[in-house]
Amino acid sequence: MAMTLAVFKGQMEEAIVNGRCIQTIKSVIYQAVLDISSIKEHSLIFQDAARCSRDMGVFATTSKGTAILLLAVDMEKRGETVVMIIGAGPSGLAVSACLSNKNIPHIILEKEDCIASLWRKRAYARLHLHLAKEFCALPLRPHSPATDTYMSKDDFIRYLHDYVIEFNIVPRHGRFVKSALFIQDLDKWHIEAMITDSNKMEAYASEFLVVASGENSKGVIPSIPGLENYRGVKLHSSDYKNGSEYEGKDVLVVGGGNSGMEISLDLANYRANCSIVVHSPLHVLTREMIRTGMYLLKCLRPLVVDFLMVSVAKHNYRNLEQYGIFRPRIGPFMYKQATGKTPTIEVGTVDKIKMGQIKVLPAISTIKEHSVVFQNGAEHKYDAIIFATGYESTACEWLKNHEWILKEDGMPKKPPPFHWKGENRIYCAGLSRMGLAGISKDASEIANDITAVRAEKHIRVGKALLVMAFVLQVMGNNLLLLP
Repeated sequence: MAMTLAVFKGQMEEAIVNGRCIQTIKSVIYQAVLDISSIKEHSLIFQDAARCSRDMGVFATTSKGTAILLLAVDMEKRGETVVMIIGAGPSGLAVSACLSNKNIPHIILEKEDCIASLWRKRAYARLHLHLAKEFCALPLRPHSPATDTYMSKDDFIRYLHDYVIEFNIVPRHGRFVKSALFIQDLDKWHIEAMITDSNKMEAYASEFLVVASGENSKGVIPSIPGLENYRGVKLHSSDYKNGSEYEGKDVLVVGGGNSGMEISLDLANYRANCSIVVHSPLHVLTREMIRTGMYLLKCLRPLVVDFLMVSVAKHNYRNLEQYGIFRPRIGPFMYKQATGKTPTIEVGTVDKIKMGQIKVLPAISTIKEHSVVFQNGAEHKYDAIIFATGYESTACEWLKNHEWILKEDGMPKKPPPFHWKGENRIYCAGLSRMGLAGISKDASEIANDITAVRAEKHIRVGKALLVMAFVLQVMGNNLLLLP
C-alpha cells in the first residue's frame, strides 16, 4: 500500500505525541526545513513511484539509505526567511551584501519608497562626507579611485545605487514595521509590518533579526519653554535644503555639531544674518586632521593621537573661547568614544565667525513669539529657527524585546566592539556611533556570526534527523529503503 502524504502526517503526529516531545520534535522538523530550503529541487519516492517537488510542500533527505519525510512550507510566500533586516539604509544594505556573499536567505523591510532615505530626502544640498572615502566604503566594494576623497551627497547616493545593483539587493519598500517579537515556543522572530500604500498588515517570520533602522531615524527638537508660541519659521535640519529662501533674514541655528556649523556657513553664503547656539564644548578639526588621526589610531594609543590633534588645533585656531566656542577637557577621539559626539569639521564656518558674519550665542533660556532670550540675558528677534539638534533611534517603538540588545534610548546596551549582538539571535548594525566607518565592521561581524550559528545548528539537526529515522523505523511507519 502506498503511503500518502495524509497517512504520513497522521503517523508523524502520533509519533510525536507518543514520544512526549511535541515542542522539541516539531521545532527540529521546522528548523530542518529552514536550513535546507535553499536547495532548488527535492524528490519523494513513494511505493507508486510518484515524484513530488518541493513546491508541493514535501521533500526527502536521506541518512544511511533511509528516506525521512518532512513537512515543508513555501517560505517566501509565507513571509518566512532565515534573516530579517529592518531598514534599507547603508547599514541594511551592507548586511544584505554580506549575507548574500555567504548565500544566506534574507528579506529587507524598508518603510520609505527608496533606499537610504536619509541621504535622498533629508540631507541639505551642500552635504559632503566628513570622513575620507576609504573610511566610508561598505563591505566588498571600495570606492572608485576617480571619486573625490570627500564625496558629495549625490556621489554617495550613486555609490549606494551601484551597490544595490551589484549585490542584487531588493528591499520590500513601503513596509512600516509595527512590531518585532521573539516567540519562544516557535523559536522564531515574528514581525508585523503595514504596507503604507494600502494600510494592510503583513506578517513575517525569521530565525535571525537585524535592526538596521539607524541611529538617525527621527529628528529631535528639544523642549524649550515658549517654543510652541513662536510665530516664525521653525524646522529641523533634516528639512533644510539650502539658504536661498533666507537671504536678508535673521536666522538662528541651534546646535554646534557638523550639521549646525555647515548650515550656518550655507546661510552666511546666502547673505542671511545668521547666529548659532553652541551650548556644549566641542572640538574643531579639519577633515585632513581627522583622516590623519584615524590612520594614526591604527598604531598609536588614542591618548597620544588626541594630544597631537589638540596641539595642531590650538596652533590652527588659537583661542576660540573669545568667540564662544570652548574645547572639551579630553581629546577628540576619546571624547567621541565617551560621549558619541563627533568632532566638528571646519569647512569655513570658523573663518566666518572670526569675521563676524556668524554670531555664536549661549544656550536658550526661553522663546517668545518673535524673539529668543538667551541664558546670558540677551534677547534677539529671528525670522526662522533651525534646529540642528540631532536624531534618535526609534527601534524601541517596534522592537518588543529591545532590552536584549538596546537601551531605552534605542542605542546598544554593550559598548563597542560587543554592541552588535544580543540575545536570541538579534543583531544591530550602524548603531556604534562610528558612522559609516563602523557599518562595514558591524555587517561583517553579523554575517560571520549568523554563519557560525547556522553551521552549529546544522550539526544538531543532522543528529536529530538520525534519531528521528531510527524512531520512525522502530514504530513501523513503512518507510522505504532507497536503492
